[in-house]
Amino acid sequence: MHNTSRRLAWAQAIALIGSVAAIVAVLVVRLHRPFDADTLSIPVGELHSNAAEAQLLLEQATDDHLAPAFVRHHAQQLGHAVERTHDKLAAKPAVASREPMRREALSLAESLQARLDRLVRDPASSTPSNFAALAASLDALDHRIKPGD
Repeated sequence: MHNTSRRLAWAQAIALIGSVAAIVAVLVVRLHRPFDADTLSIPVGELHSNAAEAQLLLEQATDDHLAPAFVRHHAQQLGHAVERTHDKLAAKPAVASREPMRREALSLAESLQARLDRLVRDPASSTPSNFAALAASLDALDHRIKPGD
């Protein structure tokens, strides 16, 4: 009886280890898989959201509703978010049909980052259209990536 319990415990342990290994393998494969339309749309949407938020921030700052220190700090936070999204986009390629769109998203992320950096340095130096045009470009890119949405 004691041997049977021990064998069952070993069988359960082996089954558990095998299950965990299978889950890890699936996750590793998914994380290294190239961007497709669905997965590319996510970071582009994040960038669009960041650009739209920066636009609102700049409009409020221009209307003197926000203190310059708050504008700088929030622009810096948005810059960190854009940097993380840029790094995700740069970490792996897209499927061939979406690769030009991934490169365009990277370029728009770099432009957004540069404008946020300028806003951090001097909140008064930016004009309200700076981020609106980027947000519109990112929205148009997202619609090209997933035309049905």
